[in-house]
Amino acid sequence: MIRGLLILAWLASSVAAYADRVMKIQSGKKLAVVVFSEGKNMRPDDNICLKIGEVSVACGEIFTVSPKGAIVYLYYGIENLYPGLEVELIHQTASPRSRILTAGLNFKSPEVQLQQLFSSRTAYGLMAEGINITNGNLSMKGFVTMMTFSYYGDSTFKGFWAMMGLGLHILNRQEGASEANRSSVTSLVGLATIGWRFRFSNFSLGFAGGGQYFLDKAIHDVTGNGGILPSAIAEVGFLF
Repeated sequence: MIRGLLILAWLASSVAAYADRVMKIQSGKKLAVVVFSEGKNMRPDDNICLKIGEVSVACGEIFTVSPKGAIVYLYYGIENLYPGLEVELIHQTASPRSRILTAGLNFKSPEVQLQQLFSSRTAYGLMAEGINITNGNLSMKGFVTMMTFSYYGDSTFKGFWAMMGLGLHILNRQEGASEANRSSVTSLVGLATIGWRFRFSNFSLGFAGGGQYFLDKAIHDVTGNGGILPSAIAEVGFLF
Protein backbone atom coordinates (compact mmCIF):
# COMPACT_ATOMS: atom_id res chain seq x y z
CA MET A 1 0.00 0.00 0.00
CA ILE A 2 2.73 2.49 0.98
CA ARG A 3 4.75 1.67 -2.14
CA GLY A 4 1.68 2.06 -4.30
CA LEU A 5 0.98 5.50 -2.88
CA LEU A 6 4.55 6.62 -3.55
CA ILE A 7 4.34 5.34 -7.13
CA LEU A 8 1.19 7.43 -7.55
CA ALA A 9 3.05 10.46 -6.23
CA TRP A 10 5.97 9.85 -8.59
CA LEU A 11 3.75 9.53 -11.65
CA ALA A 12 1.89 12.69 -10.77
CA SER A 13 5.02 14.75 -10.18
CA SER A 14 5.15 16.02 -13.76
CA VAL A 15 1.70 17.56 -13.27
CA ALA A 16 2.71 19.29 -10.06
CA ALA A 17 6.21 20.35 -11.02
CA TYR A 18 5.34 24.03 -10.49
CA ALA A 19 3.89 23.59 -6.98
CA ASP A 20 3.53 21.20 -4.08
CA ARG A 21 0.25 19.35 -4.39
CA VAL A 22 -1.90 16.97 -2.36
CA MET A 23 -2.51 13.87 -4.48
CA LYS A 24 -4.28 11.40 -2.19
CA ILE A 25 -5.80 11.33 1.30
CA GLN A 26 -6.54 8.49 3.72
CA SER A 27 -8.62 10.27 6.36
CA GLY A 28 -9.00 7.26 8.67
CA LYS A 29 -5.22 6.93 9.02
CA LYS A 30 -4.52 10.70 8.79
CA LEU A 31 -2.21 10.11 5.83
CA ALA A 32 -1.76 12.34 2.80
CA VAL A 33 0.36 11.84 -0.32
CA VAL A 34 2.06 15.10 -1.28
CA VAL A 35 4.11 15.73 -4.42
CA PHE A 36 6.68 18.44 -3.85
CA SER A 37 8.64 20.65 -6.21
CA GLU A 38 12.26 20.02 -7.08
CA GLY A 39 14.99 21.16 -4.73
CA LYS A 40 13.25 20.24 -1.48
CA ASN A 41 15.25 18.06 0.89
CA MET A 42 12.71 15.97 2.80
CA ARG A 43 13.53 13.05 5.09
CA PRO A 44 11.47 10.59 7.16
CA ASP A 45 10.43 12.03 10.56
CA ASP A 46 10.84 15.63 9.38
CA ASN A 47 8.22 17.92 10.92
CA ILE A 48 6.33 19.80 8.21
CA CYS A 49 3.34 22.04 7.56
CA LEU A 50 1.24 22.53 4.44
CA LYS A 51 0.60 26.22 3.81
CA ILE A 52 -1.74 28.14 1.55
CA GLY A 53 -0.43 31.67 1.40
CA GLU A 54 0.62 32.57 4.93
CA VAL A 55 -1.77 30.13 6.62
CA SER A 56 -0.73 26.64 7.80
CA VAL A 57 -3.73 24.46 6.95
CA ALA A 58 -2.25 21.15 8.16
CA CYS A 59 0.85 19.98 10.03
CA GLY A 60 2.47 16.63 10.68
CA GLU A 61 5.60 14.65 9.90
CA ILE A 62 7.08 12.81 6.95
CA PHE A 63 6.23 9.11 7.21
CA THR A 64 7.82 7.82 3.98
CA VAL A 65 9.57 9.78 1.26
CA SER A 66 10.69 9.38 -2.38
CA PRO A 67 12.72 11.90 -4.45
CA LYS A 68 9.58 13.82 -5.50
CA GLY A 69 6.84 12.78 -3.13
CA ALA A 70 6.10 11.94 0.47
CA ILE A 71 3.49 10.32 2.64
CA VAL A 72 2.72 12.66 5.53
CA TYR A 73 1.19 11.67 8.86
CA LEU A 74 -0.92 14.67 9.89
CA TYR A 75 -1.33 15.76 13.50
CA TYR A 76 -4.17 18.03 12.47
CA GLY A 77 -5.78 19.67 9.44
CA ILE A 78 -6.55 16.67 7.23
CA GLU A 79 -10.13 17.98 6.94
CA ASN A 80 -8.70 21.02 5.12
CA LEU A 81 -7.11 18.95 2.35
CA TYR A 82 -8.43 17.38 -0.83
CA PRO A 83 -6.78 15.77 -3.90
CA GLY A 84 -5.43 18.37 -6.27
CA LEU A 85 -5.03 21.11 -3.64
CA GLU A 86 -1.90 23.17 -4.28
CA VAL A 87 0.07 23.92 -1.13
CA GLU A 88 3.53 24.88 0.03
CA LEU A 89 5.35 22.17 1.97
CA ILE A 90 7.64 23.72 4.60
CA HIS A 91 9.82 22.41 7.42
CA GLN A 92 8.95 23.07 11.03
CA THR A 93 11.64 23.41 13.71
CA ALA A 94 9.57 21.37 16.18
CA SER A 95 6.55 19.14 16.12
CA PRO A 96 3.36 20.91 17.25
CA ARG A 97 2.57 17.93 19.46
CA SER A 98 5.91 16.35 20.27
CA ARG A 99 5.46 16.05 24.05
CA ILE A 100 2.98 14.40 26.38
CA LEU A 101 2.42 15.00 30.09
CA THR A 102 0.68 12.13 31.88
CA ALA A 103 -0.61 11.44 35.39
CA GLY A 104 -2.16 8.33 36.82
CA LEU A 105 -1.77 5.31 39.06
CA ASN A 106 0.60 2.36 39.09
CA PHE A 107 -1.57 0.08 41.20
CA LYS A 108 -2.21 2.44 44.14
CA SER A 109 0.94 4.50 43.64
CA PRO A 110 0.55 7.94 41.99
CA GLU A 111 2.85 8.61 39.05
CA VAL A 112 3.54 11.44 36.60
CA GLN A 113 5.63 11.40 33.45
CA LEU A 114 6.80 13.81 30.75
CA GLN A 115 7.74 12.27 27.39
CA GLN A 116 9.43 13.90 24.39
CA LEU A 117 9.41 12.38 20.90
CA PHE A 118 12.75 11.94 19.15
CA SER A 119 11.27 10.03 16.19
CA SER A 120 7.75 9.30 15.00
CA ARG A 121 7.52 6.16 17.18
CA THR A 122 10.04 6.57 20.01
CA ALA A 123 10.19 8.89 23.01
CA TYR A 124 12.32 9.44 26.09
CA GLY A 125 10.81 10.60 29.35
CA LEU A 126 11.18 11.43 33.01
CA MET A 127 8.89 9.62 35.47
CA ALA A 128 8.26 10.18 39.18
CA GLU A 129 6.28 7.75 41.31
CA GLY A 130 5.25 7.63 44.95
CA ILE A 131 5.67 4.29 46.77
CA ASN A 132 3.71 3.09 49.81
CA ILE A 133 3.79 -0.69 50.36
CA THR A 134 3.01 -2.80 53.41
CA ASN A 135 3.81 -6.49 53.79
CA GLY A 136 2.95 -7.77 57.27
CA ASN A 137 4.87 -5.66 59.76
CA LEU A 138 7.18 -4.36 57.04
CA SER A 139 6.50 -1.12 55.17
CA MET A 140 8.20 0.87 52.43
CA LYS A 141 7.48 4.53 51.68
CA GLY A 142 9.18 7.05 49.46
CA PHE A 143 9.50 7.88 45.79
CA VAL A 144 11.11 6.68 42.56
CA THR A 145 12.48 8.80 39.72
CA MET A 146 13.61 7.28 36.44
CA MET A 147 14.44 7.96 32.83
CA THR A 148 12.17 6.07 30.44
CA PHE A 149 12.29 4.97 26.81
CA SER A 150 9.02 4.25 24.99
CA TYR A 151 8.20 2.70 21.63
CA TYR A 152 4.80 3.26 19.99
CA GLY A 153 3.24 1.15 17.26
CA ASP A 154 1.79 4.27 15.65
CA SER A 155 3.09 7.81 15.40
CA THR A 156 2.75 10.45 18.11
CA PHE A 157 1.88 8.53 21.26
CA LYS A 158 -0.69 6.13 19.88
CA GLY A 159 -1.25 2.38 19.67
CA PHE A 160 0.96 -0.39 21.05
CA TRP A 161 3.18 0.97 23.82
CA ALA A 162 6.35 -0.64 25.19
CA MET A 163 8.28 1.17 27.91
CA MET A 164 11.54 0.57 29.77
CA GLY A 165 12.96 2.69 32.56
CA LEU A 166 15.97 2.96 34.84
CA GLY A 167 16.33 5.20 37.86
CA LEU A 168 16.77 5.62 41.61
CA HIS A 169 14.49 5.02 44.55
CA ILE A 170 14.73 6.88 47.86
CA LEU A 171 12.69 4.83 50.34
CA ASN A 172 12.17 4.48 54.05
CA ARG A 173 11.97 0.84 55.15
CA GLN A 174 10.39 0.19 58.51
CA GLU A 175 9.79 -2.96 60.55
CA GLY A 176 6.97 -2.68 63.08
CA ALA A 177 5.91 0.59 64.69
CA SER A 178 9.23 1.48 66.32
CA GLU A 179 11.14 4.40 64.81
CA ALA A 180 14.33 2.60 65.78
CA ASN A 181 13.64 0.01 63.09
CA ARG A 182 13.44 2.59 60.28
CA SER A 183 16.20 2.84 57.67
CA SER A 184 16.67 4.84 54.49
CA VAL A 185 17.49 2.91 51.33
CA THR A 186 18.70 4.39 48.03
CA SER A 187 19.43 2.16 45.07
CA LEU A 188 18.64 1.38 41.44
CA VAL A 189 15.23 0.37 40.12
CA GLY A 190 14.25 -0.87 36.66
CA LEU A 191 10.90 -0.88 34.89
CA ALA A 192 9.47 -2.81 31.92
CA THR A 193 5.87 -2.62 30.70
CA ILE A 194 3.77 -3.19 27.58
CA GLY A 195 0.34 -1.78 26.89
CA TRP A 196 -1.77 0.44 24.66
CA ARG A 197 -2.22 4.18 24.40
CA PHE A 198 -5.39 5.74 22.98
CA ARG A 199 -5.23 9.25 21.55
CA PHE A 200 -8.13 11.63 20.96
CA SER A 201 -6.69 14.76 19.35
CA ASN A 202 -4.52 16.22 22.15
CA PHE A 203 -5.95 13.96 24.89
CA SER A 204 -4.64 10.48 25.71
CA LEU A 205 -5.47 7.41 27.80
CA GLY A 206 -2.74 4.86 28.50
CA PHE A 207 -2.84 1.37 30.02
CA ALA A 208 0.15 -0.92 30.59
CA GLY A 209 1.25 -3.88 32.66
CA GLY A 210 4.65 -5.25 33.66
CA GLY A 211 6.94 -4.92 36.63
CA GLN A 212 9.59 -3.00 38.53
CA TYR A 213 12.75 -4.55 39.94
CA PHE A 214 14.41 -3.08 43.05
CA LEU A 215 18.10 -3.92 43.14
CA ASP A 216 18.71 -3.39 46.87
CA LYS A 217 18.08 -6.64 48.81
CA ALA A 218 16.81 -4.67 51.81
CA ILE A 219 13.65 -4.06 49.78
CA HIS A 220 13.12 -7.68 48.66
CA ASP A 221 11.38 -8.85 51.84
CA VAL A 222 8.96 -5.90 51.61
CA THR A 223 7.96 -6.56 47.99
CA GLY A 224 7.65 -10.26 48.77
CA ASN A 225 8.69 -11.24 45.21
CA GLY A 226 12.48 -11.13 45.29
CA GLY A 227 12.56 -7.42 44.56
CA ILE A 228 9.93 -7.50 41.79
CA LEU A 229 6.92 -5.23 42.18
CA PRO A 230 4.13 -5.78 39.62
CA SER A 231 3.07 -2.73 37.59
CA ALA A 232 -0.42 -1.92 36.31
CA ILE A 233 -0.45 1.60 34.89
CA ALA A 234 -3.58 3.61 34.09
CA GLU A 235 -3.06 7.25 33.17
CA VAL A 236 -4.44 10.25 31.35
CA GLY A 237 -2.29 12.55 29.26
CA PHE A 238 -2.21 15.84 27.38
CA LEU A 239 -0.22 16.33 24.16
CA PHE A 240 1.43 19.67 23.51
